Amino acid sequence: MTRAFYPSRGKVAILPKVRGGETTTAEGIIYTEKDNQIYIEGKVASIGLPNVDSGGNEHLPSCVVGDVVYYDRRQINTVEGLDVIPFDAILGVIDESG
Repeated sequence: MTRAFYPSRGKVAILPKVRGGETTTAEGIIYTEKDNQIYIEGKVASIGLPNVDSGGNEHLPSCVVGDVVYYDRRQINTVEGLDVIPFDAILGVIDESG
């Protein structure tokens, strides 16, 4: 049985890009660089239902499943290794075709 995660209305589930890792200096010291970036990169895994405003109009996200996006890490809720964020936390889609 395959499990799938679909976020609630107005949310996007993103698989965060794995960064860095351990580094070893010439002296043999092993360390992990601190990650202080506010905006991070990831791949859209699934998208919840569109938001609906008081007039009944649907508001869709600016991305589709499979897109690579930059998003605001301050709005993350993590579920089973996925970052779940609201639609408006996405800053933009990265075009990797060039």
